[in-house]
Amino acid sequence: MDNKRGQGLPISTIILLILGIVILVFLIIGFSAGWDKFSSYFSKNNVKDVVSNCEIACSTNSQYDFCSAQRTLVSDTEKLSQVTCDFLNKQRPTYAVAGCASITCPEFMFVSSTDPAALTAACADNQNVGKQVQVYYLDKGVLKNYLCNYPACPVTGGDPLVAKNLCSGKKSQDKIFCLDSPSSSAPSQYTCTDTDVKL
Repeated sequence: MDNKRGQGLPISTIILLILGIVILVFLIIGFSAGWDKFSSYFSKNNVKDVVSNCEIACSTNSQYDFCSAQRTLVSDTEKLSQVTCDFLNKQRPTYAVAGCASITCPEFMFVSSTDPAALTAACADNQNVGKQVQVYYLDKGVLKNYLCNYPACPVTGGDPLVAKNLCSGKKSQDKIFCLDSPSSSAPSQYTCTDTDVKL
């Protein structure tokens, strides 16, 4: 019996030594590299990491990483999916994602409403055609993309309402980009007439 107890002591001593070494290594890393290294393992909040990644995207002049790369941000109050640094900078100032003077994101714009009318209005300006209109769904916390398309060109002898809708808010002789057919690879220009504007 005594011999068995004596054999068990070295094993428990080895276990205690291993635990002591692990704790010592943990303390050394914590004090030398900073306790922030371990915070991500114990907290779901990743705001600091996302902000840091956006700063890196700016400092490396990576337009894709700043404008297009989708990220998931988790704070103590909300979770945002598929968001970009540009979106966080312009639409969520709470998280202090700084703008980037060396990078512009001209192909993206933001619309706060998911109403189809808001999308149509955002796409109505010819300058917005072909841009990705980013629509943020507040109820689901997901950033969605909507691509503006060219409208159909009015057909000679066709429905005059097509021309009226196309030229709505325009002046006579204003030119509008449109597609002659859905299979057209390049847009044509339609010139609004007095009749189109007055209809």
